[in-house]
Amino acid sequence: MKRSTNQEKFLDTLIRLNTKIEELGKINILNNHIYSEYFFRDLLNIVYGYSLENAPAFDLIDNTNKIIIQVTATCKKQKIEDTLKKEYLTNKMEEGYRLKFIFIGNQNNNIKNKNFSNPHNILFDSKKDIILTQDLCEEFLNLNINKQDHAIELLKKELSPLLFEDSLSYLKEEFINEKLEFNISNLASRYTANNDVD
Repeated sequence: MKRSTNQEKFLDTLIRLNTKIEELGKINILNNHIYSEYFFRDLLNIVYGYSLENAPAFDLIDNTNKIIIQVTATCKKQKIEDTLKKEYLTNKMEEGYRLKFIFIGNQNNNIKNKNFSNPHNILFDSKKDIILTQDLCEEFLNLNINKQDHAIELLKKELSPLLFEDSLSYLKEEFINEKLEFNISNLASRYTANNDVD
Protein backbone atom coordinates (compact mmCIF):
# COMPACT_ATOMS: atom_id res chain seq x y z
CA MET A 1 0.00 0.00 0.00
CA LYS A 2 1.14 3.51 -0.80
CA ARG A 3 0.60 4.72 2.78
CA SER A 4 2.87 1.98 4.13
CA THR A 5 5.59 2.80 1.58
CA ASN A 6 5.34 6.51 2.36
CA GLN A 7 5.53 5.89 6.11
CA GLU A 8 8.64 3.74 5.71
CA LYS A 9 10.38 6.35 3.53
CA PHE A 10 9.43 9.14 5.92
CA LEU A 11 10.65 7.34 9.03
CA ASP A 12 13.86 5.99 7.45
CA THR A 13 14.80 9.41 6.09
CA LEU A 14 14.24 11.19 9.42
CA ILE A 15 16.23 8.51 11.26
CA ARG A 16 19.13 9.03 8.83
CA LEU A 17 18.88 12.80 9.30
CA ASN A 18 18.88 12.45 13.10
CA THR A 19 21.92 10.18 12.98
CA LYS A 20 23.83 12.59 10.74
CA ILE A 21 23.00 15.60 12.93
CA GLU A 22 23.95 13.71 16.09
CA GLU A 23 27.28 12.46 14.68
CA LEU A 24 28.24 15.86 13.25
CA GLY A 25 27.36 17.49 16.57
CA LYS A 26 29.82 15.20 18.33
CA ILE A 27 32.65 16.71 16.29
CA ASN A 28 31.23 20.24 16.63
CA ILE A 29 30.02 20.65 13.04
CA LEU A 30 26.76 22.48 13.61
CA ASN A 31 25.95 24.09 10.24
CA ASN A 32 23.20 21.48 9.65
CA HIS A 33 21.36 22.86 12.69
CA ILE A 34 20.87 26.20 10.95
CA TYR A 35 19.62 24.60 7.73
CA SER A 36 17.40 22.31 9.78
CA GLU A 37 15.31 25.32 10.84
CA TYR A 38 14.34 25.92 7.20
CA PHE A 39 13.72 22.25 6.51
CA PHE A 40 11.59 21.71 9.61
CA ARG A 41 9.69 24.94 8.97
CA ASP A 42 8.50 23.50 5.66
CA LEU A 43 7.99 19.97 7.00
CA LEU A 44 5.92 21.10 10.00
CA ASN A 45 3.84 23.35 7.76
CA ILE A 46 2.95 20.31 5.65
CA VAL A 47 2.51 17.75 8.42
CA TYR A 48 0.73 19.92 11.02
CA GLY A 49 -0.81 22.53 8.71
CA TYR A 50 1.08 25.38 10.41
CA SER A 51 2.07 28.71 8.82
CA LEU A 52 5.57 28.87 10.28
CA GLU A 53 8.16 31.46 9.30
CA ASN A 54 11.76 31.80 10.41
CA ALA A 55 12.20 34.22 13.30
CA PRO A 56 15.63 35.02 14.76
CA ALA A 57 14.69 35.03 18.45
CA PHE A 58 12.45 31.97 18.30
CA ASP A 59 13.67 29.86 15.33
CA LEU A 60 10.11 29.46 13.99
CA ILE A 61 6.90 31.38 14.57
CA ASP A 62 3.34 30.98 13.35
CA ASN A 63 1.47 34.23 13.99
CA THR A 64 -1.82 32.79 12.71
CA ASN A 65 -1.93 29.82 15.10
CA LYS A 66 0.13 31.63 17.80
CA ILE A 67 2.89 29.03 17.99
CA ILE A 68 6.61 29.46 18.63
CA ILE A 69 8.87 26.51 17.86
CA GLN A 70 12.46 26.06 18.95
CA VAL A 71 14.45 23.68 16.71
CA THR A 72 17.23 22.10 18.74
CA ALA A 73 19.57 19.12 18.82
CA THR A 74 19.88 19.32 22.62
CA CYS A 75 17.14 17.03 23.90
CA LYS A 76 17.61 17.85 27.58
CA LYS A 77 15.56 19.35 30.41
CA GLN A 78 18.10 22.15 30.88
CA LYS A 79 17.69 23.29 27.26
CA ILE A 80 13.91 23.54 27.65
CA GLU A 81 14.13 25.40 30.97
CA ASP A 82 16.75 27.80 29.60
CA THR A 83 14.32 28.69 26.82
CA LEU A 84 11.35 28.96 29.19
CA LYS A 85 13.34 31.50 31.27
CA LYS A 86 13.90 33.91 28.36
CA GLU A 87 12.46 37.37 29.03
CA TYR A 88 11.21 37.81 25.47
CA LEU A 89 8.61 35.11 26.11
CA THR A 90 6.68 37.43 28.44
CA ASN A 91 5.15 39.41 25.56
CA LYS A 92 4.30 36.25 23.65
CA MET A 93 2.70 34.73 26.75
CA GLU A 94 0.50 37.81 27.10
CA GLU A 95 -0.49 37.45 23.43
CA GLY A 96 -1.50 33.80 24.01
CA TYR A 97 1.33 32.05 22.16
CA ARG A 98 2.20 28.41 22.77
CA LEU A 99 5.85 27.28 22.92
CA LYS A 100 6.87 24.02 21.27
CA PHE A 101 10.19 22.24 20.78
CA ILE A 102 11.23 19.97 17.94
CA PHE A 103 14.23 17.84 18.75
CA ILE A 104 16.56 16.81 15.96
CA GLY A 105 19.47 14.43 16.28
CA ASN A 106 19.43 12.34 19.44
CA GLN A 107 15.88 11.47 20.56
CA ASN A 108 15.12 11.23 24.28
CA ASN A 109 11.60 9.80 24.74
CA ASN A 110 11.71 10.37 28.51
CA ILE A 111 11.91 14.15 28.08
CA LYS A 112 8.11 14.42 27.82
CA ASN A 113 7.64 12.99 31.33
CA LYS A 114 9.70 15.62 33.14
CA ASN A 115 8.39 18.65 35.03
CA PHE A 116 9.65 22.02 33.84
CA SER A 117 10.02 25.40 35.49
CA ASN A 118 8.00 27.90 33.43
CA PRO A 119 8.53 31.31 35.09
CA HIS A 120 6.66 33.33 32.44
CA ASN A 121 3.74 30.87 32.30
CA ILE A 122 3.79 30.67 28.53
CA LEU A 123 1.50 27.94 27.21
CA PHE A 124 3.61 24.77 27.26
CA ASP A 125 2.65 21.15 27.91
CA SER A 126 5.63 18.79 27.64
CA LYS A 127 3.45 15.85 26.55
CA LYS A 128 1.97 17.76 23.58
CA ASP A 129 4.52 20.49 22.88
CA ILE A 130 7.69 18.43 22.58
CA ILE A 131 7.88 17.00 19.06
CA LEU A 132 10.07 13.97 18.52
CA THR A 133 10.58 11.94 15.34
CA GLN A 134 8.00 9.43 16.57
CA ASP A 135 5.41 12.24 16.88
CA LEU A 136 6.13 13.44 13.36
CA CYS A 137 5.70 9.90 12.03
CA GLU A 138 2.39 9.41 13.82
CA GLU A 139 1.07 12.72 12.47
CA PHE A 140 2.39 11.89 8.99
CA LEU A 141 0.50 8.57 9.00
CA ASN A 142 -2.79 10.44 9.55
CA LEU A 143 -2.27 12.71 6.53
CA ASN A 144 -4.10 12.02 3.29
CA ILE A 145 -1.98 10.52 0.51
CA ASN A 146 -1.58 13.84 -1.35
CA LYS A 147 -0.16 15.55 1.74
CA GLN A 148 2.06 12.54 2.41
CA ASP A 149 3.36 12.77 -1.16
CA HIS A 150 3.99 16.50 -0.64
CA ALA A 151 6.04 15.74 2.49
CA ILE A 152 7.96 12.95 0.72
CA GLU A 153 8.73 15.33 -2.15
CA LEU A 154 10.14 17.82 0.36
CA LEU A 155 12.35 15.10 1.88
CA LYS A 156 13.54 14.15 -1.57
CA LYS A 157 14.37 17.73 -2.60
CA GLU A 158 15.98 18.76 0.69
CA LEU A 159 17.83 15.61 1.67
CA SER A 160 18.95 13.98 -1.58
CA PRO A 161 21.32 12.51 -2.55
CA LEU A 162 22.63 11.03 0.69
CA LEU A 163 19.70 10.79 3.08
CA PHE A 164 16.64 10.09 0.98
CA GLU A 165 16.06 6.40 0.22
CA ASP A 166 15.34 6.73 -3.52
CA SER A 167 18.60 8.61 -3.95
CA LEU A 168 20.48 5.50 -2.83
CA SER A 169 19.94 4.10 -6.31
CA TYR A 170 23.48 5.23 -7.04
CA LEU A 171 24.59 2.21 -4.97
CA LYS A 172 22.53 -0.30 -6.95
CA GLU A 173 24.36 -2.97 -8.93
CA GLU A 174 23.29 -1.63 -12.35
CA PHE A 175 24.66 1.81 -11.54
CA ILE A 176 27.95 0.41 -10.21
CA ASN A 177 28.38 -1.86 -13.26
CA GLU A 178 27.63 1.00 -15.63
CA LYS A 179 30.24 3.24 -13.95
CA LEU A 180 32.77 0.41 -13.85
CA GLU A 181 32.34 -0.34 -17.58
CA PHE A 182 32.67 3.35 -18.41
CA ASN A 183 35.89 3.68 -16.39
CA ILE A 184 37.35 0.49 -17.87
CA SER A 185 36.61 1.71 -21.40
CA ASN A 186 38.35 5.02 -20.64
CA LEU A 187 41.39 3.27 -19.23
CA ALA A 188 41.62 0.59 -21.93
CA SER A 189 43.54 2.74 -24.38
CA ARG A 190 46.17 3.61 -21.77
CA TYR A 191 46.61 0.11 -20.37
CA THR A 192 47.02 -2.52 -23.09
CA ALA A 193 48.79 -5.87 -23.09
CA ASN A 194 51.91 -3.98 -24.23
CA ASN A 195 51.80 -1.67 -21.19
CA ASP A 196 52.90 -3.44 -18.05
CA VAL A 197 51.40 -1.77 -14.97
CA ASP A 198 52.75 -3.70 -12.02
